[in-house]
Amino acid sequence: MIPIIYEAYMSKAQKENATRAKMKAEETTDTHVAIFPCPAQGHVSTMLKLAQLLALHGFHITFLNTDFIHHRLHRFGDLEALLQTYPSLQFKTFPDGLPDHHPRSGQSAVDLFQYINLHAKPHIRHILLSQDPGKPKINCFIADGVFGALTIDVAHQVGIPIIHFRTISASCFWTYFCVPNLFQSNQLPITGT
Repeated sequence: MIPIIYEAYMSKAQKENATRAKMKAEETTDTHVAIFPCPAQGHVSTMLKLAQLLALHGFHITFLNTDFIHHRLHRFGDLEALLQTYPSLQFKTFPDGLPDHHPRSGQSAVDLFQYINLHAKPHIRHILLSQDPGKPKINCFIADGVFGALTIDVAHQVGIPIIHFRTISASCFWTYFCVPNLFQSNQLPITGT
């Protein structure tokens, strides 16, 4: 389930921040950011929080996700409340290329990554090039780091800067950061003696 803050459960400070966000959204900038997470719960949740933070600062946000994930957001979250709180946020979807009955989780997640890498490029390109009335053209692309080559190619074709955003936790990042040192100090690989 994707966590979304519901207004009924907001603290006074959160309600004040939401009110400020609405006022700030009216003072939006000409910066329009497209955000594309990996279609998995932890990635979508993290990137959606990033989208909310950028919307608080007046950025126009287009959140790209697959049809399947978008339906899950509708089913388990309150997108209407989210869009009312952040009026500069919009969602755009595209098919992931998998049949509807495909589970898209566990061992089958590999299929999802392969299909997105094979089929998503024209859809993402179309969304990045499209312009909605009353909104500036997309001029920045923030993509999940797991789709490096795919998103770099699309951003270069379209001619906009790209930022890769890693959605992993700080402890996981620190582990990746330290692994080369562990190999250099011969602590990895672990031997049986």
